Amino acid sequence: LTPGHTPQRSRTPQLTPGHTPQKSRTPQLTPGHTPQRSRTPQLTPGHTPQRSRTPQLTPGHTPQKSRTPQLTPGQTPPRKVGATSNSDMRSQLRRLVLDGQRQEEAIKRKKVSRFSSKKKKAQKTDSQLEDSTVTVYVDEGQEFSLPLKKKSMTAQMLVHKITEKTGQKLLPTLSIIESFQDLHIERRLEDHELVADVIQSWHGHKAVKLILRDTPTKYDLWEKPQLARHVLIEFCDYGVVPEMSGPLYERDNRKKVWRERLFVLEEDNIMGAATHGSTDKHNMVVVASLRNHNIYTAFGDDKTNRGPTPHCILLKPHNSTARREIVALCAPNVDTMTQWLAASTLVKFGPRLKEDYSTMRQKFAAFIKAQESSSLHY
Repeated sequence: LTPGHTPQRSRTPQLTPGHTPQKSRTPQLTPGHTPQRSRTPQLTPGHTPQRSRTPQLTPGHTPQKSRTPQLTPGQTPPRKVGATSNSDMRSQLRRLVLDGQRQEEAIKRKKVSRFSSKKKKAQKTDSQLEDSTVTVYVDEGQEFSLPLKKKSMTAQMLVHKITEKTGQKLLPTLSIIESFQDLHIERRLEDHELVADVIQSWHGHKAVKLILRDTPTKYDLWEKPQLARHVLIEFCDYGVVPEMSGPLYERDNRKKVWRERLFVLEEDNIMGAATHGSTDKHNMVVVASLRNHNIYTAFGDDKTNRGPTPHCILLKPHNSTARREIVALCAPNVDTMTQWLAASTLVKFGPRLKEDYSTMRQKFAAFIKAQESSSLHY
C-alpha cells in the first residue's frame, strides 16, 4: 500500500456477533451418500472417443464452398425472392402474347385440317358416285339405270335425264317418287333435292325405289291457293307459316291403336298435348321435328298405316327405316290433311318451293302458254 491508498475490502464475509455463516455450495457428503457422476464422460479401457463435429481435413482435401455467393467487383447482388422488376414484367407479357399467338395458330391449323378432311371426304364421295348408278322405275314397269356422276344432280335433273333416255315427253308435272315398298309410304321429291343425299339416307335399305310419275297436283300449292289459302297468304306476305292446331289421330306404335290428340305446328316442330284429351296449348311436347323428318303419305292396302280415316300423314326420320320410329298422324278429312301437308312442307323447305315453281315456269313458258290457250279454246 502506498501512502493515502485505501485497501480493498476482503471478499470473505466478516461475521458479526450472533450471525450464522452461509452454507458452502460444495455439497457435504454424509456417511453412506454416493457422489453425483461428473458429466464429463469417463473413458473405459478400449473405448473410442466420439468424433468431433468439426470436419477434419485430410491432406489434399478441398473444403466445401460456402453457400453465400462471393461477389466480384462490379457485380450486382442477387434479387430477393418475390421481387419483380420492369424487365421481368415485360418478359412475362411477351410470354403471354406468344402463348396467345400459338393458340391462334393451333386453332387455324385445326380449322385447315377439318376443311381438308371434309374436302377429302367430298372427293371420296364424288369418286364413289362416279362408279355408282341410280335405278329409276316408270309406272309402266320399265326400269332404267343411269350413272350418278355428280353429287349435285337434283331430282329435276334426273327427270330430264330419264325423259331423254326413254324418249318420253317432258312435262312440268313429272316427278321422282321415293317409295318404301315394305313400309308402304312414299313422297314426291322436290325439284331442288339432291338425289345422292336421298340415296345415302337409305343406308343400304333395299326395299326402296325411285319412280318416275306424272303428278298433276305437283304445283297445286301455287296454282290453286284456295286449298290452303290462309297458310299461303301468311307465308307469301310475311315469310312465316301461321300456327296450325287441331285434333288429329295418332298411332301408338307399341299398342298399335289410334288415339285422338291435340296437335300444334309451332316453328319447325309438330307438338302434341302432354296427355290425351288435354286442350291446353301451353302444356305440349315435341312429337317430331321437321328438320329431322321427311313427310310421307301411305299407299296400298296396308293394315299398319290404315287409320280411322284414309287421310294419313307419316313422318319418317332421315336416317332410319324402322317402322317403330315413324310418327303416324291421321286427319279427320281431306281438307285438314291438305292444310297440314302444305304448312309442314312450307316449314321444311321454305322459299325453295317458290323458287322451284318460278324456275319451272321459266323453262316451260311455251308449254304453259299453249296449255292455257288450249284450255281457253275448249
